[in-house]
Amino acid sequence: MKVKVIADHPGYGNFPVFSKGTAVTITGKEDSHFTHWFPAVIDGYTTFISKSFVTDGILNRDYDPTELIQKVDDELEVIEIVNAWLLARNTSGNTGWIPAESTISINNNKADCTFSEVLRVNPRIETERCILRRFTPDDAQALLAWGSDKDVLEYLVWQGVTNLEEASTSIADYHSKNPGSYAIEVKATGECIGDISLRLTPEHEKASFGFVLAKDHWGKGYMTEILTVVLDFCFNTLGLNRVEACHFLGNEGSGKIMEKCGMHLEGVSKQRLLVKGKFVDTYHYAITKDDYLN
Repeated sequence: MKVKVIADHPGYGNFPVFSKGTAVTITGKEDSHFTHWFPAVIDGYTTFISKSFVTDGILNRDYDPTELIQKVDDELEVIEIVNAWLLARNTSGNTGWIPAESTISINNNKADCTFSEVLRVNPRIETERCILRRFTPDDAQALLAWGSDKDVLEYLVWQGVTNLEEASTSIADYHSKNPGSYAIEVKATGECIGDISLRLTPEHEKASFGFVLAKDHWGKGYMTEILTVVLDFCFNTLGLNRVEACHFLGNEGSGKIMEKCGMHLEGVSKQRLLVKGKFVDTYHYAITKDDYLN
């Protein structure tokens, strides 16, 4: 699997390679630029390390803290994926670790990594007007705005949020832990206006999705634009065979978006779910890889 660097990663000094089993002491808070990367003392040397490389104060792998110095547009071959970090080799043959959030995929091969790992190394997807990216704590206020709007919530199983604390908890407990959850950011304003989530079923090489969009941005074509790019990502990057979704009776606008993007109505399940006190009909849409490519 190949990736391209989208944010400079400076490396963390010139040190020897430390062997698996060496004692590690974490000495401070995580790095301000890259999450899960902490200052540490290893065998008397002061450097930085990802906590995923440490178990009970001991290195769980050989570790070379020299780290590649990677620049924007460098192309890297991924060797291994650990949590949100990639062990990668550059075109000069040098290897080192880089945060997945500093890269985007060039191409992916299912033999090289799982679907979930592909999601982890694709934390950012761009459309003409929007950026799909990981949620951050700073998105809590925006999530509260559309996550407490009764019109937005009307056709969702999700109960929404009622205060800033609940919004922050939703980000920390769900969005930040789910590599398929993408915040929708408008490029022109930087505003977070909703989210789209991919839910993978790897054993059947398929995914379902759901989306939420702030009411002020309905009718502007954002979701059609976003879903078009997401379907391309599903079939051409993830290599899935099928993508599916559903909407409830009364939310025909979502069905029209799916149809515009080539999805087909496969059927209706009468009173399939009990949602917010009433039974609702569910309309099922899907598209296969063959249909998408043809």
